[in-house]
Amino acid sequence: MIKIPKNVLEPFQDALANEHIPERQRPFYEMWLRFYLDFCDRNECPEGNASSVDLFVISLESRGKEAFQQR
Repeated sequence: MIKIPKNVLEPFQDALANEHIPERQRPFYEMWLRFYLDFCDRNECPEGNASSVDLFVISLESRGKEAFQQR
């Protein structure tokens, strides 16, 4: 699985803190970010593009992931 680059991870962690995401839940957010970045890498789609996020969610749905996991 892809490693989150430091220049992405640090602002992401700051955003989680700013949104008051509990520390115990943050590793799960980071896991899903890794899944998304891996998906983009495998499918050659631009990271952060709204269409790539839509494609990622469709992929999750097709793999049987629950709505809360897609959210």
